Amino acid sequence: MNLPDYNNVYGSFDASADLEKLATYIRREHSNSLLEIKVDKSRDGAKTISIKGSSIELRSRKLENGKYSLSGAVAGELESVLLALEELRVIFKRHQLSIEFEVYNSNYECIGKLNA
Repeated sequence: MNLPDYNNVYGSFDASADLEKLATYIRREHSNSLLEIKVDKSRDGAKTISIKGSSIELRSRKLENGKYSLSGAVAGELESVLLALEELRVIFKRHQLSIEFEVYNSNYECIGKLNA
């Protein structure tokens, strides 16, 4: 499956999250051991996390409302996109972090949600 050429996933989680620990949790617990997970600093100095694999490409950005966004692309039909996001949501929840996702089609219509 190819990644869509547009962002089809938009999520948010609490900015108090320790991104280094979160990256470790995802590396250790995600079923895809080939995922590339990095924590970097953005131009403004805020930490960001990126999650990349053959069917997923997400990157965070710190927002002013006390949250991080986690947006990007996940390959597949709605059901497989939601399954991929559910695996991440479970990892977040296991470590007392709440995350919500919305999935959009190529017309930028919301076609699915995954709540905390």
